[in-house]
Amino acid sequence: MLDRRGLFAASACIAALGAARSAWADAPAPSAAAIGALDALRAGKNTTGGVLVAVRSGQVVALYPWGKASLAFDVAVGEQTLFHLGSNAKLMTSVAVFQLIEAGLVDLDDPLGAHVKDLPPVLAGVQIRHLLHHTSGLIDYPDVLPDWDRAQSREVVIAALKDQPVHFLPGESWQYSNTNYLMLGWLIADVSGRSYADYVQARLFGPAGTANARADASQQVVPNRAEPYSIGVDGIRHAVRMEDEVSRAADGGVLFSAMDVAPWRAALDANRLISADSLSRIVAPGRLISGRLSPYGCGVFLESARGAPLWRHTGGVPGFISNWMTWPQADLSILGMVNSDGPGGVALDDMITTLAESIQTGLTWTGMSAAGDGEDVRTRALRGLLQRPAGSSAPAELLATELAWRPRDRLPRVNGLEAVVPLETWRVGADPAEGEMTRYRLIRGGWRRDLVVGWTSDDRIYWGI
Repeated sequence: MLDRRGLFAASACIAALGAARSAWADAPAPSAAAIGALDALRAGKNTTGGVLVAVRSGQVVALYPWGKASLAFDVAVGEQTLFHLGSNAKLMTSVAVFQLIEAGLVDLDDPLGAHVKDLPPVLAGVQIRHLLHHTSGLIDYPDVLPDWDRAQSREVVIAALKDQPVHFLPGESWQYSNTNYLMLGWLIADVSGRSYADYVQARLFGPAGTANARADASQQVVPNRAEPYSIGVDGIRHAVRMEDEVSRAADGGVLFSAMDVAPWRAALDANRLISADSLSRIVAPGRLISGRLSPYGCGVFLESARGAPLWRHTGGVPGFISNWMTWPQADLSILGMVNSDGPGGVALDDMITTLAESIQTGLTWTGMSAAGDGEDVRTRALRGLLQRPAGSSAPAELLATELAWRPRDRLPRVNGLEAVVPLETWRVGADPAEGEMTRYRLIRGGWRRDLVVGWTSDDRIYWGI
């Protein structure tokens, strides 16, 4: 699950909370230089506690914890502290679906209604592959069911969605929607005869040897579960408590600890959960009706960094944020988890890339120079889009057919944007006609943001804005 509630405004600076790191037995610390850089990234930021875990060849190679799992009881973040993964658990849901595919129980081309009964046509006719790749066109159910502290049974969700219009027809475009993975949880339950929580425990976490990982149960007493916090102008508060079924839904309802990262990656890499062929399909882009490819596999964004593959995802629910990056060619995977939300928090992507660079220099894009002067056709067009006057619409000729459904006056713009710098370009598939991605650096004063945009062969945008 992505953050589906607005984060509270924050001004309090609490970076000093629990700054001393625990001395975990046999846990390798980052280099002194990396620790200094990571401490600097936390300085002045709103954060209660968190951890970075770097894994290589099934072993933890760097561990960086900080702060408190519970402020009230003064409990430090430890190796068994459980954080809510949010949407980073979508990969686990995908693995479960591919287990059903390998067992011959479902097929990627099956409509959902072939296995999940009593669905309205708008849900029943969507193929499983469209759910996995976020190409279904279905709206995001939190848009119509925003109250996470209330029960959201299958019947409640269906009633809320059955008359909602779709963004586009299945396969026409890409749009992130938690509805897709929520319904994949229904698929897993109905086909396997087990609840989603029971299935992932028995078929994923047990075989993987993840000692602490489990589906969430936010209203229950769960040992070692970190307290979720929101940081606002009035200080630190407990985040909104989620209802049990909402907290463990298949669009991101998993708790994970630092101890679970290495066995999870080892089980995936050794094909103990799914075959190598299934894993390759999970990290393959989705094909659109236009023939172009969207750089999202099944529960993972597919990027490139310095010419090598990068798999990444973020996640967030009230009081928890996570960020996971994996460089498969370098056999390096880094997960960052925190138990607070709100503006002014730590930038987990910056912390992860900093740790990655300390482990293998030149692995990330952070130190890359501009690829050109920024006056090429694509960069000028993107800059014009982002710098256009407030209230104006994006030029229709800039958008490919995949973005025809997006209101052109609501496409993103950045106030005070000073520069758009291209860093690197890569193909999504073998043929340029299948799409090309460019990573840009947006600059506004001391603010930096990296943005990946998908281009057609005739210089129109089809993905990423």
